Amino acid sequence: RITRPEPLAFVSHGYADFHLVMLLYAVRAWQGVPQGRMGQALDWVGADRLDSLPMPAADLPLLAPVRAVMTQR
Repeated sequence: RITRPEPLAFVSHGYADFHLVMLLYAVRAWQGVPQGRMGQALDWVGADRLDSLPMPAADLPLLAPVRAVMTQR
């Protein structure tokens, strides 16, 4: 259960056959064990590994805001 999602960023990306608008939230507090809802694998990685992960083109503009949140103290 997520207890405090904070709006962080969004991306609007056009693919050949559809347009995607993806909202990104920062979650700093939760209860339970995170699980993929549609069979996705989950992995915890540090900010220094984000660039090495395979991801769709639409995700690339979100790396900077995710990295900024991950490195805040």
